[in-house]
Amino acid sequence: MRPKVAVAILLGLLLLVIILQNTQVVAVRFLFWEIEMSRLLLILLAAAVGFIGGYVVASLRAGGDGRATPGVTARSLSE
Repeated sequence: MRPKVAVAILLGLLLLVIILQNTQVVAVRFLFWEIEMSRLLLILLAAAVGFIGGYVVASLRAGGDGRATPGVTARSLSE
């Protein structure tokens, strides 16, 4: 079996376990709103917001055009 196929199957099984364990409905209160949603949807929403936020911050640091920031290297970040 190819490594990519094995990893895809493993990730699919992991996703299935996460879905089956997080089907409960939870109440979410944020500022003035209260909404009930599946815990899995809440996890996915939080991950999506984090991903989008990270992408926006990274693109702002790169000058907004997707290029790397001049003078910033992996070595300079680790120092």
